[in-house]
Amino acid sequence: MAMSLNRVTLLGNLGDTPKLMTTANGTVYCHLSIATSRRMKMPNSEEWKDMTEWHRVTMWGRTAETACSYLTKGAKVYVEGELRYSNYEDSNGVKIYRTDIYGNNLILLSSRNSDPSYTQYPAPNSNNNQNSHVVSSTSEAFYENLSANITPDEDVPF
Repeated sequence: MAMSLNRVTLLGNLGDTPKLMTTANGTVYCHLSIATSRRMKMPNSEEWKDMTEWHRVTMWGRTAETACSYLTKGAKVYVEGELRYSNYEDSNGVKIYRTDIYGNNLILLSSRNSDPSYTQYPAPNSNNNQNSHVVSSTSEAFYENLSANITPDEDVPF
């Protein structure tokens, strides 16, 4: 039996503070803009250049609620998920193709002590690591038909 794997792992910084939204059937979700960077040497030169890639991640359910409660612009996060492809027609009749990452595991890496935005939230209990928080929603049934209930929003501004 052949196996297949659709998995994405990102470690980066948030480009904007996430906002909680709700589908027509009442399921909560949010979009994260995550920047990842790499440093490369320019050809035929001694110059090094930082290259940044932006990734659109969609979180669902409790994971989305946690992301919106704890994350702010610039926060460092670790996300695991899977690629999803979709297309739709915009208002001008042009077919738009989009690649999203549906995140199912989220680890908050920004330290509560170093980020003032965390002071308004309760401290973690003694069983949790004080520098990270793990949230997961991995149910397969959870993802079925969710994308059909989302109306395409404006292009992500990056």
